[in-house]
Amino acid sequence: LPSNPGYEELAEHFVPADISEEGLKRAEAAFAAYQARHGELKLREARGSGQYTNPGGLFYGGTEPTEARRTLEEITKEFNVAARDEVIIIDYHTGLGPYGYGELQCEQSSGLGGYERAINIFGPSVTSPEVGNSSAEIIPGTQDAFWERILGSRHTYIALEFGTYKLNTAVLRDDHWLFMY
Repeated sequence: LPSNPGYEELAEHFVPADISEEGLKRAEAAFAAYQARHGELKLREARGSGQYTNPGGLFYGGTEPTEARRTLEEITKEFNVAARDEVIIIDYHTGLGPYGYGELQCEQSSGLGGYERAINIFGPSVTSPEVGNSSAEIIPGTQDAFWERILGSRHTYIALEFGTYKLNTAVLRDDHWLFMY
């Protein structure tokens, strides 16, 4: 499972036990100090790139494949997708980018070759966190890694990411706090 050292460093502040005004000020100070040392992008990556060590924390990815992942693997075997010459995968997500806008994002698992294949198919509006022109951070462990593993350069993966309302990290924090405490 991929590590997220930035998350580990800030975990106690993403979902602090103390959500009093003073406790939240301490958390914000920790975020500001981290950002001053590493930059805004590294803070966003620490928060949003997922983590596999803190079950009550933000964006926990679990310790084993989900039911949805196991179902995808079964379908892939049933239709012998690994034997195909070319496969295009269009995933869809919500949450990043401007409200109502659909962004075609290519993930980093297939590298710049996958990004170039996606541009050749879908045009120059395709973005990539790896290139830096995407609203997403680099997120290890995405579905593209699965396709890269079984198909290599015979696949082209994009995620159609539809923007919703601005991310409210306080809502995420409070939801996880209720779960944890």
